[in-house]
Amino acid sequence: MKTKNKTVTIKEYWFLWTKVDGDYTEWISACVDPKAFEEIKAFILDEKNQAYQVLTIARRTGYGEIIKAQNYVWVIQTSNGTTIEILPKVNDVIGTAQTRQIFLKMLRTLKDSPFKNIEKAWLKKQKFPILEIFIDVFIQEVSKLVKKWIKRSYLWEEKNVSFLKGKFKAIQNMKYNITHKEKFYCEFDEFTENITENKLIRSCLLYLEKISKKEVNRQRIKELLFVFADVETSKNIRQDIQQTSTVNRLHSHYAESLQRAKIFLLWESVVSFVGSTLTLSLLFPMERIFESYVAHKLKHIYPELEIKTQDTRHYLVEYHNERRKFNMRPDIVINDGEIIADTKRKIINEEDIKSNYGVSQGDMYQLFAYAKKYQSDALYLIYPKTNKFLKTLEPFHYEKEKTILYVIPYDLVTDSCELVSFNIEPKEWEILMIS
Repeated sequence: MKTKNKTVTIKEYWFLWTKVDGDYTEWISACVDPKAFEEIKAFILDEKNQAYQVLTIARRTGYGEIIKAQNYVWVIQTSNGTTIEILPKVNDVIGTAQTRQIFLKMLRTLKDSPFKNIEKAWLKKQKFPILEIFIDVFIQEVSKLVKKWIKRSYLWEEKNVSFLKGKFKAIQNMKYNITHKEKFYCEFDEFTENITENKLIRSCLLYLEKISKKEVNRQRIKELLFVFADVETSKNIRQDIQQTSTVNRLHSHYAESLQRAKIFLLWESVVSFVGSTLTLSLLFPMERIFESYVAHKLKHIYPELEIKTQDTRHYLVEYHNERRKFNMRPDIVINDGEIIADTKRKIINEEDIKSNYGVSQGDMYQLFAYAKKYQSDALYLIYPKTNKFLKTLEPFHYEKEKTILYVIPYDLVTDSCELVSFNIEPKEWEILMIS
């Protein structure tokens, strides 16, 4: 089975294989070209990449050697044109297109994401692979920049010209123009588009033209390249990015385009790997994205509540060598500690009572410590809703009459979950619906 120059889509915890002896399970795996498989394998085995966080090599009966995905969304492209797209595992019912839409919706809430400003209109293009959607986002951003205006600046030039301008350089003129009497070697200021910012954008457009597989994207890139026809490409990407790291207010409309150009040109993302032999690597940790998304939805649905994220006011140890130690950082603090919640991107099985449903003992200890420091009696562990975790588990009572922990599912398809809050009068648990 050949996969050359095509996109292969899998989900978290699925695996890749390149040869199979018998029947294969298509819905939890995908076949890739042998060359692509070996490139990804080499990437994993290169210790400086720390790729074991994202992919692992194993063996599976009937498949031989496999590469298993972890809890990251990832886009990689191998040298032979094979693009591997790893999407989040939402549930076993919805298709690839809806899964992409949910992921992009979640990604918009991540504070430091280079794609946090993805417009709602772009979410409708979920039939495109994630990489093509990101390319489309960059094209849209550069198109807006062009419509506004392209930055020009005075640059100090020193070169041969056909007429005298600026300052004539006699020594250099003798050196370069002995046989070219019609030329003049001068130094001068020139008002030009050929500046660092535009060089980076042109370089990124040329790169994306090579890796994009969608004709509509390639055509729009060609149109933009025509606009930047008089601009050179960047000769030192890292140096130029460093030079443009601070965009002044006068040219703030370049900020989004340059941020995304950096992602593509340096193959960086929210978490980046170095030393890759792969041509592109975009990586997004789902644990962090899930945490950001749930907190964002809570703030949106309950504006009357005081909701803080990653609160750092308390320490586990109050005194050691005249200092506090072990800073606590609960994901969500509601109403100054009335409710404490942590989000966990793990698979819970509501029927697996023997193994505590998959709930970590360490997480239970952590929430108990939060309860003591914040003097909170309402605790939550929020996990993604799956086919194995459809409803809130029976409450966990740390103490006989108070300090109760609820393990609740968050439905990423419908954006709903149960949030339980404690009412003083009367003393009952009220179920609030997020929808």
